[in-house]
This record gives sequence, structure tokens and C-alpha cells, in this order.
Amino acid sequence: YVGAGSYTRPNFAIEVEGYKKKAVEVVGITTEDISTTEVLKGQSEVKMLKVAVETEGDEDQGTLDITAFNLTAGGEAIQANRIFCTDNASTFSPVKEFSEKYTLTKAGTYYFWICSDMKSDAEVGQTAEVTLNSITTGEETVSISEPATATVTIASGKSGEYTVGRGCDYATIQGAIDDLGTLGMEGPVTLKIKAGEYNEKVRIPNIKGLGATNTLTLQSESGQRDVKIFHNNYTTGGYSDDQHLKDYGVVTLYEANYVTLKDLEIYTTDKAYKAVVMVKDESRHATIDNCYLHAPICTTTGENVSLVGHTIIDEENRNNDYLTVKNCLLEGGHIGVSMGGTSYVRLPKEVGGIIEGNTFKNNGTKSIYVMDELGVKIRNNTVIIEADAETKTSVGILDMQLRDEYDEPTEITGNIFNVAPKAYCAVMNLRQLEGTGSAPVLIANNVINMASLSASYSAFKFNGANIKNVNVAYNTIRMTGINGGAAFWASSKLGDGYGNVSVVNNIIQNETSGFAVNLYNDANLGTGKINFQNNVIFTAGETFFRAASGTTGDFAAFEEKTGGTGNVNKKVEFLSEDILEPANDLEEDLLKAQP
Repeated sequence: YVGAGSYTRPNFAIEVEGYKKKAVEVVGITTEDISTTEVLKGQSEVKMLKVAVETEGDEDQGTLDITAFNLTAGGEAIQANRIFCTDNASTFSPVKEFSEKYTLTKAGTYYFWICSDMKSDAEVGQTAEVTLNSITTGEETVSISEPATATVTIASGKSGEYTVGRGCDYATIQGAIDDLGTLGMEGPVTLKIKAGEYNEKVRIPNIKGLGATNTLTLQSESGQRDVKIFHNNYTTGGYSDDQHLKDYGVVTLYEANYVTLKDLEIYTTDKAYKAVVMVKDESRHATIDNCYLHAPICTTTGENVSLVGHTIIDEENRNNDYLTVKNCLLEGGHIGVSMGGTSYVRLPKEVGGIIEGNTFKNNGTKSIYVMDELGVKIRNNTVIIEADAETKTSVGILDMQLRDEYDEPTEITGNIFNVAPKAYCAVMNLRQLEGTGSAPVLIANNVINMASLSASYSAFKFNGANIKNVNVAYNTIRMTGINGGAAFWASSKLGDGYGNVSVVNNIIQNETSGFAVNLYNDANLGTGKINFQNNVIFTAGETFFRAASGTTGDFAAFEEKTGGTGNVNKKVEFLSEDILEPANDLEEDLLKAQP
């Protein structure tokens, strides 16, 4: 083209090239030695090789399965080799393990990691060696032209039981941790701490050898909560833009996997602390078991003590996966347990958290705060918020969102909430739940006993438009007090493609002047949105339910508008104000639950 004039540029050409779509294929494989020189016997998930598989092609023309990684392994020290996948993320994470096949879906670079577990009886000086020669895709074997070889050698370290305290193997907890950090761990280590007070900050870093076999446990020697670890002087060293990355707790795990804290009392009186126990920097498989964690109740700006807290690093695979908090008493503070990884939509989310068998008491703003913890299990906890406690609950006592689908179901089951919050909130505040048909979110067998102070209170709340594939079953939901807004509340219009929410076999009871059910918008009455079946539902208020502001009515209107079946409009009498066991079978209406 030859142009002229002030609005054109002369003499440019357009080249057009045809492209024929094709199925996904492997066009290149490279391997990189990422091993360290020395490892310890029993060490697991030792990183050996980074594998990059480059592909071309179009998903709509056909995907491609990797069915085998063909390795050569040598040396006397290897127990087993394992392969982890991080999709298109180039940062390691031991979350998704290769098994049988991995599907390549589009053009790009896929990353795999060859890791080795060392024998627990390996001897010092023995070696382990791994080379990836090729991969198998379908019927084809794709060879690697210049394969890298990773070699490691077994070194010596510590294992066994050690005592901490006056006249023991170590005088301080941190002294024991520092010694382990210097020498490494060649087997499981248990630090048995004598009864007493330990005024120290405890920092547990990545220790060479630490892993699934070579675990580290800090526990009371007696098995009682008679070890008191505390620190009451939080310092920051001045403000910086990345201050949250520097945050720490009285006990801090950073880059430390397979660490257990057991039978300990850990606390602070300094409200400037960010956590009593801080889990950060890819500390995976941490367990906090039968501990008493406490701090003063925190409700104002600058008072942010989470009893179990974490820091968020918004980079790929920097999460603290598989954190377990169980059998603990968590009292006061800002938040009881705060769990979740990156908040960036595009990054892989944290997985595998468990919050089970704990008692939460008078936490300042929330008891359980879970943001994007995929497959989380919240089971058999008791939450107590006393009416005279100086709490200021924010949004939800259990406040939660899940923005990604996951192949393992999320569970909120068997929990008991006896709460009388001074500030308006929902007991369960569920912002977003992305269940699937094969792995729906399960909310079952919970007891919610809430004393309300205003129409803004709710016992159970779907607080967002993106709620799908959720089963709400066999729960007892009760509101007492003053003008409780709604016992069951959906506060947003469910979005297109969302719904399939089953509300089945529950007791839903509002003993105030509020609604039994508030569905907010007429669109939520549609087929496939929220289905009510075989529930016992009651309100002492004049209006049983509402959807849009002009759509209100009694129980009969509720059944008609929602398409509900088998529901009963009766009040349940309970054994006591605190024990929500029905006093009778309600003329057998409580015996009609359906599977």
C-alpha cells in the first residue's frame, strides 16, 4: 500500500499467514537439576529435577495425556520417587501428585517436579541419583535430548526425644530449635517441654530433613497444658510496604513443614501482636493440637491478634496448605482461626485445611475466618459468644468464601454455636461457595442458637450471588431475642448458572418478630435455585417470608412461591435454652426426614 496525505503513512504491507488448527502435542522437554548436595535419611519430597514440557496445539482439536515418566534411579538411599504437577506455574508445590495420567489441554509450558523420599535406614555417605529419560504420551515415547541428573548424599542429623527446661537437654525452646537447624533431622524429633513459663518468641524455620517421616513435635512433657509460652512485647522495626510479610506470632512457623504443637498454652497480652501462632511462608502440614491459645479481646483498629493467623504472599504456590487446628481452646483475640492463602483470582488457592473439635470463646470480631481454603473441613467445633463479653462481631462469626471449584468437598458439619453477639452479624456468613455436582458443599448437623438484638441479625446467611451446589441438611437454626432479621437469609440475587441449593430436613426457627426465611429477590424463587424440602420452619413474626420487597406472605405463600414440598409450619420446643434437642417429636413431624 502506498499512502499519501497527513492521515496516512506511506509504504506499509500486511502479511497474512494461514494456520491450521491441530491437536495438542509435545514439542520439547527440558530438565534441570534442582537438588541440594546433602540430605538426611528419612527426608521426604526431596526436590531433584524440574521438568518443563512445552506444547503446541488447540484444545478443541484434542488433548494429550502423559501416562508415564520414565526414570533411571540409582544409589542406595532412595525409598521412592514421586512426581508433582504445578500446571503452568513454575514454582514448586507438593499439592498435586501425578497418578496414572496428566492431561495437557492447550499450548504452553507445563511444569513437573521429580522428588525423592529417602530411606529411613539409609546410612551416612550413601547416595541417591535420578535421571528423567523420556515421557510417554499416548502411544508415543518422547525422549529428552540432554537429560539432567540429580545426585544427593546422605548426611547425619538428629532424631529422637529431647527435653526442654531447667536441667534438661535444652534450657529454652528456641535453643532446641536452633540446634536442630544447625544439625538437621535424620528422623522424627519430639521436644518434651517441662511444666513452667517460657517468656520467649519461638521461631521455627525450615530445618534440613524435616518432612512427612522426619516430623517435629513440640509438646508438654506431662501431656497437660502446663507449659506456658508467652511474649508481651511486639516490635516491628518501623513501617515498610511489606510489613505484613514480616509479621510474626508468639510462635511462628516459616517454611516449616510437618510441625506439630501439642498440649501447650500459648498467649500474649500485647494487642499489637498479629498472631499467637503464625503460620507463614509455605509452612505445610502444620498441626495445632490440644493447645490453649488466648489473648485479650480485640475489637478496635490496630488490635489484630489472630489466635491462629497467617500471612498472604500473592505469588504462585506460596500457600500454607493442609493446616490442622484441632481439640484446642481459643479464647479472645481478634479472630480465632484465620485460614486461607492468596486472594488473587488467577493464582492457585490454598487447600486441605481442617478446623475440628475446638472450642472458640468470645473472639473479638470472628471465630472462624476462611477465605479460599479449598476442600476445608470445619467439623465438631463449639463456638460461644457471651452476651456480656465485649465483642464486636464483624459480618460473620463463621465468615467464609470459596471462589474456586475443587474435587474434594468442603464440609461444615457438627458444629454448635451458642452466641449472643453485641454487634449485628450472621452466625454463618457464606459469601461465595463454588461446589460442584460431584463434590457439593455440605453444611449439615450444625446447631445455631443465636440471640438477636436487631433486624440486621441472621442465624444463617448466603451473602453473595455466587452460590452453587450446596446441601444444607439436618441443621437446627434458632433465633431468639429482639427482631431477628431472618433465621435463613439469602441476601443477593443468585447469578446465572448458580443455585442447586438444597435445604432439606432442617429446623429453621425465628422466635422473634423477623422472617423465618428471607430470599431477597424473586429470582431466587426460580426452579433450580433454592429448594426447601421436609423442613420444620417457624416464625413468631407476622410475616413468614419475603423475597422481593413486594413478595411476602405466610407459610402457604412460601410453599407456593418456592415450590417447597414436605415442609411443616410448627414451633419446636427444646429441652433447654442451651441444649437444642427437641422436647418431643412434634406429632411425628420430626420423624419425616428424607434422605
